[in-house]
Amino acid sequence: MADINIFIYKKGHSILHKINSSIKIIITIIFSIIIAKGSSITLIISGAVLFWGLLHSKIGIKTLFNRFLLIVLPIFLIMAPFYTIKLIELLLLGTIFVGTTKPQDIATGIFTITRNSTISKNLALTINLIPTFLISWREIETTLNSRGIYLRKNPFVIMKNIAIPLLIETFRKADNISIAMESRCYETKS
Repeated sequence: MADINIFIYKKGHSILHKINSSIKIIITIIFSIIIAKGSSITLIISGAVLFWGLLHSKIGIKTLFNRFLLIVLPIFLIMAPFYTIKLIELLLLGTIFVGTTKPQDIATGIFTITRNSTISKNLALTINLIPTFLISWREIETTLNSRGIYLRKNPFVIMKNIAIPLLIETFRKADNISIAMESRCYETKS
């Protein structure tokens, strides 16, 4: 499980780690819009900025490449390369944001922007579940390997053998979290 290190906060003292979480959220939203609506020149410039951010965020480039290849390759085969580059840049942006911002700081930043505690708590819970989701992926992959099913980095085989058990495991954990929140008298008032 040591290689599960994307979408997880990494301690650091870089410029990106020191920026206020509210400012990071606003920059991430603006940058996402620029990437989604951008032309090829915009994608080149944003790619260079993301590469700079990746170098300063203490996230391993090799690990990112290996993990994103599994996600992006099937999409590349279905969609045009232009949209695949947009997807890669959005994934990198999310990874850099989550990797340089503590989950509690994200909740605080969202509350500062929206002044809605329910939204900030729910988004913080969602971001905290990403590592749990990745750990479940690794557990299922290890279970499959112990049964003699090796995935061989083929994205289609991975999706076929992991998707259903991962969904079942995710729903089970979400149900457990829901029960735990109810037992602590967590209320969602609008």
